[in-house]
Amino acid sequence: MRVDIHTHILPGLDDGARDIKEALSLLRALHSGGIEAAVLTPHFWTQRDRIDKFLSKRDQAFSRLTEAAKDIPVKLFLGAEVTFFADMLEHDLEALCIGGTNALLIELPASHYPPSAQKVFYGLKQKGFVPIAAHVERYQYILRQPGILDDLILCGALMQINADSLFSGGKMRKRLLDLIESNRIHFIASDTHSIKHRPPMLGRAMGLVKKKLGIDVSEALNSYLEFSV
Repeated sequence: MRVDIHTHILPGLDDGARDIKEALSLLRALHSGGIEAAVLTPHFWTQRDRIDKFLSKRDQAFSRLTEAAKDIPVKLFLGAEVTFFADMLEHDLEALCIGGTNALLIELPASHYPPSAQKVFYGLKQKGFVPIAAHVERYQYILRQPGILDDLILCGALMQINADSLFSGGKMRKRLLDLIESNRIHFIASDTHSIKHRPPMLGRAMGLVKKKLGIDVSEALNSYLEFSV
């Protein structure tokens, strides 16, 4: 089963799909790329929203999308891309997990490595979560100090990269393929936002990794998550 665990397809919730029409275009593009299931992960910022309010808006958008997309053969699951915050351990985060699992997708700050990151990721693991760091190739502090990946993995975290990063240039591609081969990248996802500016490229990326490394990325879900689709 080919599953995209990081998408911004739910319409009108964040900087992803603006409306149902655009959301349907993204789902059709995923299907054309061989993707069979997608996790809908709108941004959640604790500084801007309460969890209950966010969930209400997410569920309403999900109902509209599932009704409109019933003829598109892509299974849909709910989740969230949770912006890292230092007191995460004090909040009830279960409802933000990837549907049917204990996996929590977390976006780290772009500008700096938070000093509490290891403590929070380890604490989440101790509470039964599987923290997944989103699009780690974006963080310059990780690219400059790849040992940070190892530290977070030791704390129980898994690592996700965006599919389009494998097509951004030879140097970046080689670095990411090396990390995949050394089992320091656990998921590739589209992080799709729109057809024009961040189209779904997961199918192409999976094909590239299979060709270059002989690794079937779709097997990662069976290896790391109890994800029933």
